[in-house]
Amino acid sequence: MNSVLIAAPLADVAPGTLAGELAAACVAANYDVTLYCPPVASDPADEGSIVKAFTLLREPGELHEPAAQSAHYILDLFDNGPNGWREQKQRALADLHRLPDGVPLLTTCVSGSATDAAAMFARPSQVIGFAAVLPFDAVNTIELLLPMQGDAALLEPARAFFQTIGKQTLQVADGPGGVMPRILAMIVNEAAYALQEGVASAADIDTAMRLGANYPYGPLAWADMLGLDLVHATLWALQLELGDDRYRPCPLLARMVRAGLRGKANGRGFYSYE
Repeated sequence: MNSVLIAAPLADVAPGTLAGELAAACVAANYDVTLYCPPVASDPADEGSIVKAFTLLREPGELHEPAAQSAHYILDLFDNGPNGWREQKQRALADLHRLPDGVPLLTTCVSGSATDAAAMFARPSQVIGFAAVLPFDAVNTIELLLPMQGDAALLEPARAFFQTIGKQTLQVADGPGGVMPRILAMIVNEAAYALQEGVASAADIDTAMRLGANYPYGPLAWADMLGLDLVHATLWALQLELGDDRYRPCPLLARMVRAGLRGKANGRGFYSYE
């Protein structure tokens, strides 16, 4: 049986999250899944039901165990961005150098470039970036991003892996957010501005875009699925990399993130789920 090691914050491994949905998809495709969730300040008190279904490693030294050393693919789901996220990703990638040479490391690029992530890893040529959005089961495309230090030969095993879990792939230029997460974050940002300026209620903004533009979800409800903190981080990374104020996060969105409103993940966002 092929095996996958998924590195992610413990709080992000839950149903409806990218880490949780990827883990479930790997199990459905008959992969043996190991989770590496190094301790961080935001860890929940309870590990959660989905985590208990997998081999869980918590300390860097445990990466020498057979469950980790036998991995055929490594998925790094630590996001880049503000509020200490970059430091968490740097620490996780430093830990992952304990894994065997030659294993593709697939790193999320929703809030940073693949080149930036590869620069944090001891073997940058092993890194391939990917960008995906939620809901995971409804979006069938995964974008692949080749870092400047990357080995293009690893694009094929990356494509093969995502195909085994039922996803089509396309290669896009490297940069924060790829294509779909980048554009979606911009749409959410404009919807947040419309809400902030009193143009319409959250429900009416979403209804207008679902019925008028045939969106599968309203942008504010979709933001709650994605995680407001992740949308904010995508915009932050785009503004930082490109230096263009059009990517500046809406003040309302920024305040909500500072207030700890993440969306569906913790029950409050543009809508309440409590």
